[in-house]
Amino acid sequence: MRALALRCAPLGITIKTPTDDALKYKIPPGPRERDFEDCLYALVTVLAKDKPRNARRVAEDVGELAQKLAVPDLVVNPYAHLDDNLADTPTSLYLLDHHIATLEQFAAINNSTWRVTALPFGYQKVWRDVTVLQAWFFHC
Repeated sequence: MRALALRCAPLGITIKTPTDDALKYKIPPGPRERDFEDCLYALVTVLAKDKPRNARRVAEDVGELAQKLAVPDLVVNPYAHLDDNLADTPTSLYLLDHHIATLEQFAAINNSTWRVTALPFGYQKVWRDVTVLQAWFFHC
C-alpha cells in the first residue's frame, strides 16, 4: 500500500463521474463538493500484493502524522496513480475499508480531534482552491 499525504490549507474537492462502468450504480456518500480549511489529504493506492497488515501499517503512519500536525480533518482519497501494480476492485475496497477503520480506531484510542472523511472509490475527483503546505510518502 502506498499513500501520499499532503497538508492542505485549504482544499476543495468536487466528485465527478465514476471511472468504471461497474461502479456507476454506487452513489457516493455525502455531497459532491467538499471543502476543508486545514487537512491532511491522503491519496491511497492499494497494490496487488497488499494484505490487511499493510493497510493497518500505513493507516497508523498517516494517523500518527495527523496527530502530530493536529489537523481537524483527515481526508482519504482512493488513488490509482502511485503504482502500476494495482489490486483488483474487491480487494481494493476491502483494504480501503480496513485502512479507514484503522484510522478511526487510532483516532478514538488516542483521543484525536480530527475527523476521517473517506472519498468514494472509483470516482474522478477535481481539486479546487488547494494549497499544499507539506508532503509525505508512506509505503508498506
